[in-house]
Amino acid sequence: METKQENKRWHLIRNDNGEWISDEYAVFVSKLEATVLRIQAAKQGKLLAIQHGPEGSLWCYKHELETIEFTSNNSETKQRTLSIKKAIITRKMKDRNSIRGTSIDETFANSFKNSRFYKDIYAKHKDEIIIGVRDGFINLYYNCDSIAKINASNPKKCTIAKYYINGNDGFVTFTDDELVSYFDTIKVKSDNRNKYEKQAQQRLYMDNNNNTESKWFCIDVEYTKSLKGKDKAEDWRFDLIAVSKESPFRVALIELKYGAGALGGTSGIRKHVQDYYSFFKNHKFDILKPELVSIIHKLHLLGVDVPASLRNITIEDITSEPEFYFITLNNNPENNSENTPKQTMSGYLFSDKRWNCNRVTKLHKTNGDFYDLTERNTAFKPVFLFSKATLPNIQIYDILDRKYYDVETINQ
Repeated sequence: METKQENKRWHLIRNDNGEWISDEYAVFVSKLEATVLRIQAAKQGKLLAIQHGPEGSLWCYKHELETIEFTSNNSETKQRTLSIKKAIITRKMKDRNSIRGTSIDETFANSFKNSRFYKDIYAKHKDEIIIGVRDGFINLYYNCDSIAKINASNPKKCTIAKYYINGNDGFVTFTDDELVSYFDTIKVKSDNRNKYEKQAQQRLYMDNNNNTESKWFCIDVEYTKSLKGKDKAEDWRFDLIAVSKESPFRVALIELKYGAGALGGTSGIRKHVQDYYSFFKNHKFDILKPELVSIIHKLHLLGVDVPASLRNITIEDITSEPEFYFITLNNNPENNSENTPKQTMSGYLFSDKRWNCNRVTKLHKTNGDFYDLTERNTAFKPVFLFSKATLPNIQIYDILDRKYYDVETINQ
């Protein structure tokens, strides 16, 4: 029984009602485990619905599993349930010790660099492919879609969503030769998703890192906090993480928006500001630093052109606080709207109609504005960057160079 902690970009599964959920909330079980869990749930009068996953797999919701008490008067059943409990605890503890770069050692790196995953996918397409260091595996990203998950335990094969091959649900395992043979098809499928924000995210990363004169080096995309000392993932989500090339090394945590489409709603700009402020207020940067160091070291080991100044970075070399950036590309009016994304963002965050805003949200009256969301903490100083640049040629070659942007800072 194993809780999957994989990249959230395409690790979605359907429940038996046909609804898509992130597998962050799923625990995969064997047929025997499913039977024992059903019996225990029925005896205790608790809800536990076994769901049917891809390729005959079974799973249940993590929160339902956690309510089940593993007890029984029957010695055989008790032994089975105790064995399941032990397996759950063991696997959870493995997750709790998780950190990016786990098991990515020299043996794995050499095998990867000798494979076609590296030689024909990454090395020949450095302007298209990002290597993401994860917990016991790496991802290859195209358009910030994970198109290959390569486990440290089996560097000769990768897992990829069938969508990128034939449009179907589920996943398939490929050798490096097979991935290379499907690479053009994979790219077309990813391009057809028209995820402009993710395409822009990848373009910013690539253009910055391919510019040796840039003052920053991007080290990760789609960052979510590992399960280290927690039963569930922290609510840390950063679209991009960049590190300065000069010591003391500064860290930029970046949220990216493309146009005005994703500014409202439950995961809009207000939520992102709250999350960034919570990260700042609760001094979580000290927890993040070791992972950043691990990511940088493992990227270099995997054959990524990490700047020489960063190759021996230590935790002590990093500044005491991160920098927070909200980048908006395609800052242009959409359709018949007279408002730019910048003006719309202002309406969600501020009640004073700054940035030439025409309309403010009613949420200010019930949930407060930017200053309420950040408790008027003058030490929290996010920077808002706006650019009219659009895909496919964004042409921002130094990701945080202010000459490319209309810059707004906040006076608390």
